[in-house]
Amino acid sequence: MAEELYLRVLELIVAGKFSVGDKLPSENEISKTFGGSRPVIRIALTRLREEGVITARQGVGYFVTNRPSADLTAVVHSDWDELSHINEVRQAIEPVVARCAAERGKRTQLDFVSRALDVLRERIEDGEAGSDADYAFHLSIAQASENDLFVSVLRSMRGQLLSSIVTTNNDVFELKREYADAIIQEHRDIHDAILAGNGQAAEVFMKYHLMNAFRRIRNLQGKTPVTGP
Repeated sequence: MAEELYLRVLELIVAGKFSVGDKLPSENEISKTFGGSRPVIRIALTRLREEGVITARQGVGYFVTNRPSADLTAVVHSDWDELSHINEVRQAIEPVVARCAAERGKRTQLDFVSRALDVLRERIEDGEAGSDADYAFHLSIAQASENDLFVSVLRSMRGQLLSSIVTTNNDVFELKREYADAIIQEHRDIHDAILAGNGQAAEVFMKYHLMNAFRRIRNLQGKTPVTGP
């Protein structure tokens, strides 16, 4: 329900029904228009806030701060096939990126990976999906790989990666708290292997994380779980 509500509000902003600076309807008005409980509405609005589309003013409400970019409007039209294709590309690239980061990463770069993990953990523990922090963690690993092409690939895929991450994380936190705990642990395992300089372990943990993320989407959407270790 939160996913559907998020998409409806995003589509209205994309269509220009709400311009930058406009105040969104109150939670009660959104509930009357689209349905959904207040907790569900807050999940959807939190997602829009994390993506920089709206901002919250205490005691006043939510305001549009940015018209969604092409990166975020792509999320509106994402479907199962697209998510599957994104996963295929990530599985082909990111485990190798993690291995290279473990083998080549400089101390200052690894510090950025650690800080990115801390931010992601704090966001999740605060009950947020942390999709932007999740993306930042993966990007920091690419930056530590000492291969600018990896960084360029992840930046060029920002919209698709956010589409994959926000779908996974928001659905997960709405339905399965234990999944959120697993996401933190999977990122920590990747981080620890990279800082230990263990390229093989970093590659395996990244592959395991991406496979589990895809499995979580399948399970939450009622698809047949993928096979794997």
